Amino acid sequence: MLQAVGNLTDEARRILEEMKIEDGGDAGTITSWNEEIENKISLVDNDVDKLAAYLTRAEQRETEKARQEQLEFEKEVIERKFRYHKELEEKDQQDSIFTAICHLRWPTTVTAKYNLSQQNTIPHGKIQFETTN
Repeated sequence: MLQAVGNLTDEARRILEEMKIEDGGDAGTITSWNEEIENKISLVDNDVDKLAAYLTRAEQRETEKARQEQLEFEKEVIERKFRYHKELEEKDQQDSIFTAICHLRWPTTVTAKYNLSQQNTIPHGKIQFETTN
């Protein structure tokens, strides 16, 4: 938009220059007036260029900021998924241990047989246990 204003200003300068020439204005006066206007337009063009560069840098900063925020968000999502899967694995491991313990077959009865070689004594090393299922 500012560039359009600059173009309109330059067009208006040319029209005024033509009018001065048609009115029989002094060539030196017209030339100095034209140079003065050109210098002012040049200053405005420089300011427009600076403003455009500033806006470009600001846009780049905003884009970079949005990109960083997106990366942070994606990182957080990945970390949460990792923690969730890790918790699931730990729970599954605990469940499988619990299931294994629950399915252990404990003996239903324990009988002891004594081999007594002498009356009312239990010889050492002669006690035997059996389990029946």
